[in-house]
Formats: sequence, structure tokens, C-alpha cells
Amino acid sequence: VRRLRTQLLDSLARLAASPAPPAWLLSQRVRFLVDQGDTAAARALVRGCGDGWRCLLMAGWLDHRAGAWGAADSAFARALAGMPD
Repeated sequence: VRRLRTQLLDSLARLAASPAPPAWLLSQRVRFLVDQGDTAAARALVRGCGDGWRCLLMAGWLDHRAGAWGAADSAFARALAGMPD
């Protein structure tokens, strides 16, 4: 499973390098990196994402998984405030 997940992550990284990658792609890369046990790489992707609501949701999820409840709460609150109706 780990080997196949690595292949999937490589494919997703190649897709992300395309001129207009779909918005959902980053969240899938983050999720599969976490599944692979590479939270440092997942966090690096999220840090480079910006401060849009989708990025803040991923940051909040990573903070929650790490037990950083205050940071997670802040990220989720900022994400909710920035979401479209």
C-alpha cells in the first residue's frame, strides 16, 4: 500500500505542476501525505497554499491531528469566515 500510495503521490505532484491544477488536488495530496505518515511534507504544502479558506481548512485539520487545539480552532474560524455562502 505504501508503494502504491507513493506512486499516487508522484502522479498527483505531476498533475499539480500543470498550468491550471484543479482546486481539489492539493487537499488530496495533503491527505495522502498524512496517510503515508509524512506530515512534514503535508504541512509544507499547506504553508505554500496561502490563506484562502480551503488552505485554512487543511491547516486546521493538520493542527487538530497534531493536538494543537487552539491553532486548529483559529484556522477553522478563519476558514468559515472566508467561505462563500
